Amino acid sequence: MNLKKAKQSKSFCSAPWIHLHMVPDGYIFPCCFVDWTSDAVDNIRGKTIKEVLNSDGMKKIRLQFLKGERPEACWKCYDHEDANRPYQSMRLWFNQTVPVPDDTVENYTDADGTLHKIDLKYLDIRFSNICNFKCRMCGHDLSTAWYSETKKEFRGDKFPKPKTIYTDIYDQLIPYFDSVEEIYFAGGEPLLYPEHYKILDHLLANGRTDVKLKYNTNLSIIKYKGKDLINDYWKKFSNISIGVSIDGKDDVIEYIRTNAKWNVIVNNYERIQHEATHIHLFASPTIGILNLKTLPEFHNWLIERLWVGPLSPFPTNFVAHPLFQSIRYLPEWYKEKITKIFTDHIETLKNRNFIEAIKGFQGIIDYMQVQTTEEESKKQMKILKRRLDEWDSSANLNWKKSIPYLQELVSGINNK
Repeated sequence: MNLKKAKQSKSFCSAPWIHLHMVPDGYIFPCCFVDWTSDAVDNIRGKTIKEVLNSDGMKKIRLQFLKGERPEACWKCYDHEDANRPYQSMRLWFNQTVPVPDDTVENYTDADGTLHKIDLKYLDIRFSNICNFKCRMCGHDLSTAWYSETKKEFRGDKFPKPKTIYTDIYDQLIPYFDSVEEIYFAGGEPLLYPEHYKILDHLLANGRTDVKLKYNTNLSIIKYKGKDLINDYWKKFSNISIGVSIDGKDDVIEYIRTNAKWNVIVNNYERIQHEATHIHLFASPTIGILNLKTLPEFHNWLIERLWVGPLSPFPTNFVAHPLFQSIRYLPEWYKEKITKIFTDHIETLKNRNFIEAIKGFQGIIDYMQVQTTEEESKKQMKILKRRLDEWDSSANLNWKKSIPYLQELVSGINNK
């Protein structure tokens, strides 16, 4: 297949040519959506960036794209596209936003998939698992705050990982800052990474204020070691997008994202709104069983607070793991109740002409309706009930007080 035909196919993705994604323990992926069991995954510890980007698995995936094939590792994007979900898959986003130059493919990619000239356009590097929150859908491998709670609950003979997981590849990245167009900071909590500030300092010193900065942050801090993020950094960059991990308000977020302080997040959010108007700022909830029922109410609050407008989408980031928090495993009787609540909200949005948000809420309904077996649903709901009670003990929480709307679901589990 020639290059033009390959790029126009419904399988091609530019990511393995221009992107680097690393998680705290050093594993490198073609992108954040790739199946973690794929042979395209490698570890950079003891290796160079060029070596991991030319692993056998990475070379194989490039060749598959050039042949118009769909690599098994990329099934999440293809499932997303085949289901006609309302927002772009990562594959389509890469091809549209950071396309691979023809020259890179034609002149610097060997017949076996080896890439000789590496010009990284998009970086997504999670240097560490340092984080100050214990989000209920997370764990100690992505949050240091989780360590003591996990250690208390761990039932094995040996605790599997240290509290802090860190991989230092900063020096290796420096040569690629000349070609980079976009950097995505996520965590752990990226605003606690020393490397985040080293990168921004380097870009400023070299006049690269054109680089797009993207964040997924809990926004619990906007000052770091005497520096004010807004005045000392963000006002100096022209293109910034910040997605704030907010799953609900008041007790909801303080339960789901343990250690969060709702008033602090609101104050930080609205300070950015007022002082750095060039920043694209938005709430980015993670959708799971713990907050599902409250999402229409939360969306109404966002509208009233002027955090969203008629053209604002409602992001749909779903909890896939742990399974007991995935909305796909809800019992059918509860899915029907949620569908009714969401359908009513969609009708309200139609009257207010919030077209983009309608796509998001309809997408949640569609995602929830994917069939699971009754046996598996019962299994996961029993785990949910057990974990709610365990968290009350291990994390000093009170789910009946903080998220009382779940009592209907739990009572239904007990009666089935």
